[in-house]
Amino acid sequence: ETARIGDRVLLMQGKEEGSIQLKEEIQNLKHNPSLDELSPDLQEYYNKHTKDEDAEPFYMKNVTSKNINRFLPIPKLRKIVASILDLTILNKIKNYFSNVFSNKSRLTALEGNLTGVLLKWNIWKWDRALQSYKKEYQKLQQKPDYNKKYIYVALPMQPEKNTSPQAGKYVDQFLMLEDVIAALPEGWVIYVKEHLGQWRRFTTHMHQGRYKGYYKKMAELPNVQLVPAETSSFELIKHAQAVVSATGTVALEAALRRVPAIIFGYPWFMYCESVLKVHSRKEYKHAVQRIVKGYKPSLQDSINFLYCLDKASSRGYFEPKWEKVSTVSYEQNIKNLASLLVREFKDLN
Repeated sequence: ETARIGDRVLLMQGKEEGSIQLKEEIQNLKHNPSLDELSPDLQEYYNKHTKDEDAEPFYMKNVTSKNINRFLPIPKLRKIVASILDLTILNKIKNYFSNVFSNKSRLTALEGNLTGVLLKWNIWKWDRALQSYKKEYQKLQQKPDYNKKYIYVALPMQPEKNTSPQAGKYVDQFLMLEDVIAALPEGWVIYVKEHLGQWRRFTTHMHQGRYKGYYKKMAELPNVQLVPAETSSFELIKHAQAVVSATGTVALEAALRRVPAIIFGYPWFMYCESVLKVHSRKEYKHAVQRIVKGYKPSLQDSINFLYCLDKASSRGYFEPKWEKVSTVSYEQNIKNLASLLVREFKDLN
């Protein structure tokens, strides 16, 4: 699994077990390492968050981009214009129809084109549904009042593996909110913020994560307020009494900023001692009681965690988008990923 800190990769033994090597590194740690003992990339990550900087990860920069050309059921206008200008348009049309109606590939080509058109039509319909959910949210949203005492609840993108299966029963965000409400201290409110990626345009599955009336039902819960999705997550963390998420890295970011953080699921960082882990309403109530009494995450615990992550993880990537931030070559990446598996096989033997 990608640790979402630079190009760190961990081998996971299971949904609830997570990275056993990371767990063992933390259990066997005999001293409190200093910040200087971390690798440069982890020092940079630590400094960005502890110094209250806007540390938005690179993959969020274009999360709301409109991939219209990729999915619209019409040819790409730019390519058509270019073909006209370089006088190759007639040859391209001839080759296209020659391929479609050739005896050898006629059926396959026709099926492929029909399937493509149907898929693009469906994606267009799904996008219309997504945009209707977005409009519903925007009608209900209210700007946060940072003078209030509040718990910041960050909704995840769904469907994604970070909630199904890693959040267990708390894949249901309403179940998680009901537990948060049940243990809400008097005078506190709950600020809920949607993930901007949930409304990413022209995708094939994001419409499955929400439904008509979803946000209305959420806004009607007692003491719950939907805040604009564009609101800075770091600003919400800064003024919060606590940050709650099923498995989101927002919890780790909060802990590094010395804001109490609670997770309900099993994210890759669940063994970090500065993040509170709960799996039931009873455990959540106990965590909130600690926070009310003044609990604050320890920065030394965070350094300890990053030090152990340094030892348990490998440098590399298995998703193309991470190649742009990776420090290793393509060949070295293959070797690093393979070494994780080889080490696991040796341990099994």
